[in-house]
Amino acid sequence: MARIYHTADWHVGKSLGKVSRREDHVAVLAEIVEQAREHKPDLIVHSGDVFDIQLPGQDSQQIAFRALAALGEIAPVLVIAGNHDPVTAFAGLAYLLGDNSRVMLLAKPQHPSQRPLPVYETTEGERIRVAAVPWIAPNRLVDFFSEGQQVASYQEGVRLINAAYATALSEDYNPSRDVLLYVAHEHVTGAIMSGSERALQAGEAFQSDATMIPQVAYGALGHIHKPQQIGGGPGMYAGAPMQLDFGEAGEEKSSVLITAEPGRPAVIERLPLTSARPLVQFVGTLEQIAEPFAIPDRAILRAIITVDEPTDDLSDKVQALLPDVTIERADPMLPGADRALDPGDTDGETEPSVEELLGRHLAAQGTKNQGVKPERVVAVFTQLQAEAANPGADDGPTAVTALLTREPPAAPHGARPLAVVAAVDDAEDEQAAA
Repeated sequence: MARIYHTADWHVGKSLGKVSRREDHVAVLAEIVEQAREHKPDLIVHSGDVFDIQLPGQDSQQIAFRALAALGEIAPVLVIAGNHDPVTAFAGLAYLLGDNSRVMLLAKPQHPSQRPLPVYETTEGERIRVAAVPWIAPNRLVDFFSEGQQVASYQEGVRLINAAYATALSEDYNPSRDVLLYVAHEHVTGAIMSGSERALQAGEAFQSDATMIPQVAYGALGHIHKPQQIGGGPGMYAGAPMQLDFGEAGEEKSSVLITAEPGRPAVIERLPLTSARPLVQFVGTLEQIAEPFAIPDRAILRAIITVDEPTDDLSDKVQALLPDVTIERADPMLPGADRALDPGDTDGETEPSVEELLGRHLAAQGTKNQGVKPERVVAVFTQLQAEAANPGADDGPTAVTALLTREPPAAPHGARPLAVVAAVDDAEDEQAAA
């Protein structure tokens, strides 16, 4: 019987505006270490995003690496890089740790023919064979495949990568001894996001289908912060160990304990994590927020307070009522401010376009180079928008080409007339001087 402890998406270094989350990370990572020590797993896996940014500070590194080292004293630890993690630093640290370290860091996907699958033996003699897939950045697809192999799309690349790992798992597979595990940092279609994930790397363009997951006892997923199982299959997001942003307020956080035997479905148990301060959003009056149990002690609070007139010391008033609560922000709301806008309030005016707003801004602020005709810059900007909306279209020279060749493109059909004074291009002065 193999026991596996699954955690993910720590995001050490995360803050909420002026509110540091350091004490929350220290507390919840200590709780994770205690959980692992209590349940004595054969393997601990981290499914990516150890850090919140790719250049974590020294303090963040110490917090995270101390936690990983403490986990390594309990059981072997396998960590894959997420989209937030410093890939180059992971690769360098992995080299320094060597192959015999209790903590293994995998920075980027590598073909099984170049890097054998990690294999861990349990105390009872089973083998945990792992297909580990760090975050697949689009520019890393080329590194994975052989020279000359073409990939039609990101999703196709992910499918082929998982197929390669599935083939490697099937080789030398012993059904009476092996427990197969899939560890990946990816957005599987159907997963419910918390809203705090990085939008550009958790959208439709970066989704993969659940059917791409190899046939394994358990799929340890990272990237989505809400704990959840995917479609009743083996894939499970452990989720972030604490509420990272107010989009996660109210979510119950956890790690996952997996018990698996060769040839049998895994037993999955969520282990609640409660050490970090909860995030609370409140809308109401000062009298209501002061009521007993309205706001939990130790909470981090974002409040909208209904007031009769503007006030400059609202945060101080809320803090005085709730001395044990950390105020992230407290904003006033005047009576009627939450009323829906009446169409009659607009006097029939339509909302200005982005181009018009840009023109007004530049007209007010001025430009660095008055030698460039404003209409030309606006036309280029308009064409850039059209090209971004239709990247496959072939309607002649691109906006960038037109800008460099000094040929102002015509605005697309249907564009609204503009009257602006704007332009910036430092290169114009140099060309004129020449």
